[in-house]
Amino acid sequence: MSQKTGAAYKALVKTDGSFAMDEPVRVGEYVAYVQPAVDLNLDMSAPPKPVSVNSAVPKKYANDSMSDLHASVQEGTNEFQFDMK
Repeated sequence: MSQKTGAAYKALVKTDGSFAMDEPVRVGEYVAYVQPAVDLNLDMSAPPKPVSVNSAVPKKYANDSMSDLHASVQEGTNEFQFDMK
């Protein structure tokens, strides 16, 4: 998420920790954070299901205001590795 423009992008994090964006990301400064996947095919008539959060991900990475994961996106291909300890 860009705290300057509000632009946000999402990517599914695979079990090996890798991720890739499905769409081009605009050049700029971003903060990365991790949230549980959202099921977009919810049955709104069914009782709500509890959200499960992977406890292996430290809480400080749960939103853009707490995360210290920064990415400076430049023109061309960009690769980032985040050390989430």
